[in-house]
Amino acid sequence: MDFDRNTDRWISAVVQLKPAHERAPEDAYEEAAAPQVSVPEGVNVETAKDEKPREMKVPVAVAQVARTKQFFATSGFEVHAPVGGSFSIGGKKSHFERFFDTSLEVDEDQLGAPVSVTGGGRSLSLEPLPEEFRGLVQEISFIPAVEVPGLPR
Repeated sequence: MDFDRNTDRWISAVVQLKPAHERAPEDAYEEAAAPQVSVPEGVNVETAKDEKPREMKVPVAVAQVARTKQFFATSGFEVHAPVGGSFSIGGKKSHFERFFDTSLEVDEDQLGAPVSVTGGGRSLSLEPLPEEFRGLVQEISFIPAVEVPGLPR
């Protein structure tokens, strides 16, 4: 199959957060944001007679992950579920290049079509991120080529 190398490919990168203990004290909590619920017109919603409002707090480190994911989502990236202290972001190559102010190369000849920053390296600069997120993110990088024993590189 012959791929058009000028196609604006969909690519993804891994956002590695700093360890939780570097981002917030273990006993730090903050108020959870109230859920935004849309109630259809004409529907009456009341609390039960003796029901008291529940106070909900979440660890600051958990809230930081949620805010960081939301930042990338509102910045136009597809955001995937976190795994440990990381999650992935995806989007068109051109979007990554504009957002991170860099040029990227996709190696179509290698299995997995690995992405690298022009000139080498797999890590993106954190400079385009707002200060809050530069303090939370350890690294944003592309995964290396897939290596399968017995297949040529």
